[in-house]
Amino acid sequence: MDTHRSALQTEAGAAPLVLLGAHWPRLLEVFTAELIIGPAGLGLVHLAGDVGQTLQVLEGLLHSGPTRTVCPKG
Repeated sequence: MDTHRSALQTEAGAAPLVLLGAHWPRLLEVFTAELIIGPAGLGLVHLAGDVGQTLQVLEGLLHSGPTRTVCPKG
C-alpha cells in the first residue's frame, strides 16, 4: 500500500462529518488504528450520541461559517 498517497486523501475544504449514535466512538477508534486517518481527517468528524447533540453540533457548524467552496470535481 502506498501510505504517502493514502495520507493525502483528505481534500482541503472537505465537509464536516457528523456521526450519530453510541457505536461511533468505538468504530472511529478501530478505523484510526487500522486505517491511515490523519489529524486533518479526524478533525472533520463530529460525534453525537443523540438527535439533540446532533442539532447542537450542526448549529455550531452553521455558526462557524462555510467550510468549503462547492465546485465541480473530476
